[in-house]
Amino acid sequence: MRPENISNVYARYKYLVDGIKDAKSVPTSHIPFLSGQRKFAGLSVGGRFSALALNTMKSAANSCLSAEAPDGDGFKYLNKLRSELYASVKQRAESRTKTGQRKRSRTILKTANDKKAQAEYLNVILTKAYSELLANIHTLSYDKETTDRIKIRIDNIVERHLEVYGAILQPDLNADQVGLSVVDGGRDK
Repeated sequence: MRPENISNVYARYKYLVDGIKDAKSVPTSHIPFLSGQRKFAGLSVGGRFSALALNTMKSAANSCLSAEAPDGDGFKYLNKLRSELYASVKQRAESRTKTGQRKRSRTILKTANDKKAQAEYLNVILTKAYSELLANIHTLSYDKETTDRIKIRIDNIVERHLEVYGAILQPDLNADQVGLSVVDGGRDK
């Protein structure tokens, strides 16, 4: 392996590590070169490193970065760093294009629609649960084992509740329509 290829790959490694530490240091013009292995091999940064053939970069990375790599595969490690840097800077490149703006707008709209659909679904579930609970409480007032005192309290609770929240289920609902009445002294008239 030629020494200039090894120093070229090592300079690429330092470039990726520095870029990961400070993504703003990566010029926007370099971002497309980070999108794939072959494009990255073709990247030339004046004064630091020049373009290489992909196979040359693979061989040089395996010989000079295998000690740095967790699994001993220098090229795989270099490629992982390239992917990581690209993931952190690609949105910056997209933000400058109309395509990126449209993509972000669609993503924001989809997220908003998803949240709206989820809220509507939860409202349906909550309304069903509320209706069922209210019906069960109301049914208790007709249970033969429930004392008169408890029946009166249940009727009063349901009546007050319907006065305040009845419009949730039926806009024109009032206590007379559901057969509730206020009793004097704990007895029906």
